[in-house]
Amino acid sequence: MDWPNEEVEEAKQNTGIVEPAKKETKQEDAPSEEEAFEQLGEDMMQDAPQEKTETPSPAPEPEKKEEKKEDKSPETQTTAVEAKPEQALSTEINMEEHFIDGKPRGSVDMDAGALNTPRWAIVQGISDIAKTHPDAPGKIYFSMNDTLHKKVEFLVIDFKLNRRMFEPFKDEKGNKIKDRSTHPLCYSDTGQLNDGGVLHPALQSVRCSECPHSKWKESEQPACTIFHNYLVISVEQLIAKESLPSILACSKSQTRETKKFNTELNSKMVSYKGASVRAPYYFNVYSLESIVSPNNPDVGYIPVFNLVRSATAEEINACLQISKQFESIEWASLREG
Repeated sequence: MDWPNEEVEEAKQNTGIVEPAKKETKQEDAPSEEEAFEQLGEDMMQDAPQEKTETPSPAPEPEKKEEKKEDKSPETQTTAVEAKPEQALSTEINMEEHFIDGKPRGSVDMDAGALNTPRWAIVQGISDIAKTHPDAPGKIYFSMNDTLHKKVEFLVIDFKLNRRMFEPFKDEKGNKIKDRSTHPLCYSDTGQLNDGGVLHPALQSVRCSECPHSKWKESEQPACTIFHNYLVISVEQLIAKESLPSILACSKSQTRETKKFNTELNSKMVSYKGASVRAPYYFNVYSLESIVSPNNPDVGYIPVFNLVRSATAEEINACLQISKQFESIEWASLREG
């Protein structure tokens, strides 16, 4: 019910109600009853506590803890036990270590020893290797891993002569001897004096150079065979960090070529204590190949040695360590297997 303005004012005054001063505002058109009802509803909704109806966002992924990578650098390594790095060979050459009492290493005699020593050999057509490897004749056989090579590069650590006399393949009438013994009738580990064998008692006091079995009889070769033995290690083995040397043995049919090679080995000089002296054999790298003997094809294949290059400091120092290990071993008398 609408009250007249005069009565409203009189009621306010009687009750002591003081109406605050009205700010002058720009009068707008009064809303209709329907609009007022909608406005009242909106105001009530705003005043009421609101429930969140928003679609929940996906839960955040748990933070990945960064794994601290262990710093393995030498400066920050703090483990209780540290692995020792492989000791690298020196790149410097200490000449004092390569000579003993003024003599180059490789010229010192070795005592007897026992090692399973692999061998290099040029395969001949009549050899046992050729029976199992038809393409082997003329190639270089390495017994350590049963491989064949056309060419090998190597370093010589030492050199020795020795002698072996075996039972002949044929008798005086030219017939092949059956059940031929493969053990030497006589042998010398130094190539100078008899060291054992069936004929040892009779030849014990005879020097090899004076023994009739070491002499030529007109066109007949000596019954005793002299071997030129080289203690070597291949460049391929050194690259693979191997340290077991091998024996390269050349027999009497290859003497001419081995003597040329020996001359080459002994012609290389170095400066030591103000003098020019023979260099240790392993100061240079050589190669080995084979060809059919041009002068006597019946002999078979013969070795061909060539100088390849000077050895590196790492190769020289590796050979030095091998030379030290074999100082007290009579390696030329070692058997394989």
